[in-house]
Amino acid sequence: MEPLCERFGVWAEAACLRMVESDLERCVLLALEPRRQSRRDKRRGGGRAGNVTDPGRRRFTVHYAAPSTSFRSSGLAIPRTLELENRSCVYTTARSRKAGAGDEWVDLGSDGGGGHSFRIEALPIPTSRRRSGCSTVLAFFYPQ
Repeated sequence: MEPLCERFGVWAEAACLRMVESDLERCVLLALEPRRQSRRDKRRGGGRAGNVTDPGRRRFTVHYAAPSTSFRSSGLAIPRTLELENRSCVYTTARSRKAGAGDEWVDLGSDGGGGHSFRIEALPIPTSRRRSGCSTVLAFFYPQ
């Protein structure tokens, strides 16, 4: 991604958005940030940085979603918060600030049932390091 950004003199985020606009593949670009756990959740025993109901999952705030034209017609809905496994490439990228990729099962969809399989490619936004030690992540979700 860096050579592409340098060649055209743009930020990674702008290059990613342009890739989605080209509609070469059915995908959605999400800007995700790990959610900080509230004090109330900590008192309930939800662990250090996770979800009260399942400590093996992490919650992410969806700052924005940029779906390709073909993704919009798929009927999948993007929630305001997204729960992903601790070993998700998105969470790993947020912690390590290194790009990651993987095939994962994610609960995106308007049908309310179980989720879908996605190929995910995650890129950290390096200037967004938070107090929690995690950075915001740009993630391409390709339905499989």
